Amino acid sequence: MEDEKIVKMPELNYDPDPRGLGYVYYESMLKYKDKVAQIEGLTGKTDTFGDLLERSVRTALNLQERGLRPGEMVTACTNHHLNSGIPLIASMFVGATVSHLEPSMSLNETIFLLKQVMPKIMFVEQEWLENIQKALRAIDSDAEVIVFGVDDVLPPNPKEEHFAPHPVETLSQTAVVVFSSGTTGYPKGICLSHRSILCQMVNKTEGLKTEFDLMASYATPYWPASMCLQTLSITKCITRLVYPKFVQERAWEMFDYQVTVAFINAAQASLMIRQGKAADLNDDALNDLLIFGDVLSEEKVLKMRDMFPNARVHLIYGQTEIPMATTIFDVCNERDLELMRGKPNSVGTGLYGMAYKIVEVDTSAVLGPNQRGELRVKTQFQTSGYLGRDSSGIWDADGWMKTGDLAYYDQDRCFYIVGRVKEMFKFREWHIIPTVLEDILATHKAVESVAVIGVPHEMDGHRPMALVVLKESYQNTKADDIDSFLVGKINDRQRLRGGISYQDSYIECDSVRRHANGMDLNPEQNVIKTPKLNFTPYAKGLGWLYFECLRNNRDKIAQIEGHTGQRDTFGQLLDRCIRVTLAMRAMGLKPGDIVSLCTFNHLDSCVPQIASLFLGAVVSGVDPTLTSNEIAFLLRQVMPKVIFVQEDCVEKVEGVLEAIGSKATIVVFGGHSRHLSFSDLLEGHSRVEDFKPRTAENLHETVFIFFSSGTTGHPKGICHNHYSLMHHTSKKGSEQEPSALIVAFASPYWSVFILNLHYSIVEGVTRLVYPRYDPDNAWQMFDYPLTFAFLNVTQMLIMLDQGRPENVRTDSLAAIIIGGDAPPKEKLLAMRAMFPNALVWQSYGQTEIMTAITYFNPTNPKHLRFIGEKPSSVGCAVPGMWYKIADIETGKVLGPDTPGELRVKTEFQTSGYHNTDSSGIWDDDGWLKTGDLAYYDQDLCFYIVGRVKEMFKFREWHIVPTVLEEILTSHPAIAGAAVIGVPHEMDSHHPMAVVVLKPSGEKTSEVEIQQFLERRVNDRQRLRGGVKFVSQLPLTPTGKINRKQVREMFVGLCQ
Repeated sequence: MEDEKIVKMPELNYDPDPRGLGYVYYESMLKYKDKVAQIEGLTGKTDTFGDLLERSVRTALNLQERGLRPGEMVTACTNHHLNSGIPLIASMFVGATVSHLEPSMSLNETIFLLKQVMPKIMFVEQEWLENIQKALRAIDSDAEVIVFGVDDVLPPNPKEEHFAPHPVETLSQTAVVVFSSGTTGYPKGICLSHRSILCQMVNKTEGLKTEFDLMASYATPYWPASMCLQTLSITKCITRLVYPKFVQERAWEMFDYQVTVAFINAAQASLMIRQGKAADLNDDALNDLLIFGDVLSEEKVLKMRDMFPNARVHLIYGQTEIPMATTIFDVCNERDLELMRGKPNSVGTGLYGMAYKIVEVDTSAVLGPNQRGELRVKTQFQTSGYLGRDSSGIWDADGWMKTGDLAYYDQDRCFYIVGRVKEMFKFREWHIIPTVLEDILATHKAVESVAVIGVPHEMDGHRPMALVVLKESYQNTKADDIDSFLVGKINDRQRLRGGISYQDSYIECDSVRRHANGMDLNPEQNVIKTPKLNFTPYAKGLGWLYFECLRNNRDKIAQIEGHTGQRDTFGQLLDRCIRVTLAMRAMGLKPGDIVSLCTFNHLDSCVPQIASLFLGAVVSGVDPTLTSNEIAFLLRQVMPKVIFVQEDCVEKVEGVLEAIGSKATIVVFGGHSRHLSFSDLLEGHSRVEDFKPRTAENLHETVFIFFSSGTTGHPKGICHNHYSLMHHTSKKGSEQEPSALIVAFASPYWSVFILNLHYSIVEGVTRLVYPRYDPDNAWQMFDYPLTFAFLNVTQMLIMLDQGRPENVRTDSLAAIIIGGDAPPKEKLLAMRAMFPNALVWQSYGQTEIMTAITYFNPTNPKHLRFIGEKPSSVGCAVPGMWYKIADIETGKVLGPDTPGELRVKTEFQTSGYHNTDSSGIWDDDGWLKTGDLAYYDQDLCFYIVGRVKEMFKFREWHIVPTVLEEILTSHPAIAGAAVIGVPHEMDSHHPMAVVVLKPSGEKTSEVEIQQFLERRVNDRQRLRGGVKFVSQLPLTPTGKINRKQVREMFVGLCQ
């Protein structure tokens, strides 16, 4: 029965030239030597196949003279021009393998790809040379670099008259390595053989009319389509129209020429629809317009057909693992032509030599016509695997290639792509496919654009939610109208239980559903508004939420003590929390009373916090490293009834309590003759089994008081409630597997401790617990199969300074998030190089908002790309928040790439300072003033450049210390730096650098540092205040530079 559901196509009747692509290229170009091979679109300059052949032969001979041998790798980094195809052709002539890099990639991405291919020779455009040289140094490569237009590799060569290409030993030999798109992870090198490329060039390509055709595509050499179309051009004598790259403002420029065949991607097609076709545009010559990439909706295909009524406009489907196409309509076949016209949203029929099946996503059962599942393909024309990597995941147990695409075929065996497997979400036991709902919603007369996402739900897994932009003439359309429209068109499980969120900006539905739950929305009047988060908070409060989660996960490991390996289940943790709650209740503690802690991390340090939530008390911690005066300042604000203290801090806390006139009960972790021990609280409770937490009267009642970091002044007590913390895990869903092991070294004083604890309890994830970060054992966390680490910049720099030990295993590590101060870009890139198989990126948050304010979601393909491309960015906007950048002096809202103060609006922020005037937190319009200098770019990625209060003025100019600090720390002798403003009678302030030197750089002088900086900055940023050397910089408990202390150390000396 399964065989009947498999679509098996006839074999391809074609025997490729056994000598390989090199010979095919050579003989075809020789045959068509007088025909035009390519036209440079911007200049109109033409190039014959004979011209191209001559330059390719000369380049091949030059490569041989440079020592390139068959099988070695040649890599090119270039946009299109008349010579950009020569590395491919010349490599085939000498039997080498070729790969391409995308010029616009970041240094980190370039390093990642080059490390996979390790080329012997590289071809590079001058513009990208510096980036390539840095990447080659990073991977310790001695690859020879040839620069287009600079290095002359094309002089006449006496050997060219008798030149013959190198024949391959077997057609299974890898010819080209192309990289996967990276939509679901870092790109992988995909090996394509001579056989697969040659066979696919004749597979349903008869419709191309050889020398009468002019073919256009904007795909750059990095993309597999470029290699395929160049091969088609050579083997079928088709002229290629060449543009460097796609430019949105010139989307229609290919029609300046008599293009007969055009290949565009779905995003380019959508842009053309939005821009509209000019009345005087001449497309009379166009026969075929093929659209690839993301699936274009039927409505858009029909619009494209309306714009090009004389051309065959149709979809084509392919994957990097199979050259050219996986499905396509054969325009030389009358039946295919008829099907193509009647099925605009079909991506075609099968190709010769291929078999297709659709399988159920969960069970892999083979499905029949009109049943949606994952498309799997079997063919001899597919990839041989990933370069240098385990490739077993490409195929299923029966040898079928798993495309990862959701698809179906109809009774005519026409295929349809409906989405990616990873874009689906589950409502209860049902899979929901966003594109199915989007296509229906897009037919509503009021809907301009729409994207469907899954919003996490405690009971249902995910609920469908629609982000909708209404047409201008239908702005009064209600959500009920759209819900009514869907009745009869969808199943009950597809109902928009997550709601309908109206957006003000255009949504490109083909991409938004994948990108951050709608975070691609354009800012309105420079205000970035994200959809309101649709989640239902747990009505009984955090105490009940934790109680039930701990009980439900009672047999799972909650935490592991890093030094001893001691393990603690959620059930054991719950038992101790109940006992401590009962003990505190017996001590007379009531709801609303404040409980404090002064301890580092251990298996019991979280117990008072959970127990306080069970009781209805408020928790507020202090850090053991603080001085007595600092602790007194904090405890005087909260005046706790009970304080849990580690043994070696008892005397300090006793003195503080006496100084502030407090009679708080001290409970000691360990033993002490004058105070209760923690173990005493666990004894003598008879009704543990009957225990129930207190139900919150109001989800907005304060449950935590955290203190601000104190980097620019005295810390203030920041109040948070049940509601703001529950939002933390509802926003992004579960991003870790249940078996994950996570670590963060924050003490209970720091809000990150609570976020980490909250995530562990709610998601059932194991925490790895160390008392504190130990610089002498910075790598000890990797004694365990760690999957996720949250580090601050200081901890990151220590690891970089020590270097990675040879015996450290990080196979299980998925991600490292850097928080706190923004790390220098080069340091973050070095951290990524040290952990090449893990994601390393920055996140940004403030104590005033109980979650990340900006964040890259690694399950989001676009965000994953941004992580690689934008190492200095702290992430994108998150659901449930609005953002604006305000001019520091006027409050005027600023646009992209313009630094100012970041201000946010959200329901999940602090309710204010504890017993302190809070009016200064917000501006007159209710926006929370973060105090951070920031900007966002055109992709709505945010960057933090400093603190408003850290800025100072030199004459009329603002000086941002972190800008100078990042440059200073790139000096090889400098381990750390802080820049402060020294008051000056005439100039307001002069910049001064306070510097820590590395041991190897201890002889570095003040003048040398000043000169190093002056070569890289404007005159106003010069260190007119001088350079001061210190052995170490003072830090806050959260690992940030304590600028207040730095100023106290030096400013007075300079006045």
